[in-house]
Amino acid sequence: MTDYMSDYGAEDERRSQIRRKIAIALLVLFGAVLIWWMWFRNFTEERQLTAFVEAIKAKNYQKGYAMFGCNSRTPCTDYTYPKFLEDFGPEGRFKNAGQGVIGRSGHAGGSARKLLLKFKPPDDCPGSIIRVLSFDGMELNLMVNREDKVIGFAPWPVCNPRLRF
Repeated sequence: MTDYMSDYGAEDERRSQIRRKIAIALLVLFGAVLIWWMWFRNFTEERQLTAFVEAIKAKNYQKGYAMFGCNSRTPCTDYTYPKFLEDFGPEGRFKNAGQGVIGRSGHAGGSARKLLLKFKPPDDCPGSIIRVLSFDGMELNLMVNREDKVIGFAPWPVCNPRLRF
């Protein structure tokens, strides 16, 4: 016959191990979701910018102009197609934008600061994202609207800039 107290606490220890495993699994799941969110929350907007740069590179200016939200259904009165060609056309100011690299704005400093900025980068706005297109020693701030994926020129390199007077 086994001793009366030989199994004392075994059931509590088993429950404790199950709780610990569940807590670790939930932490790992939360961490995985957080990492996924950090890297892919702007995926469609960044893909739209990449498609814009590819259209300019392929000299498909009509497609690039349409990505600016200007097409036959919704013509742009302030930014006409000839003005777009003055900027991105073969003889335009940004004619080499097709060879540009899309990067984040406001990411200066050490690698620890860059890692912390992944949580809330200064170029992520509630309604849009701002990215920098670098080419030929120039930087062009472009903004993509989250709702309709329309590209435009960003007025500042970051959201909510602090203006000094």
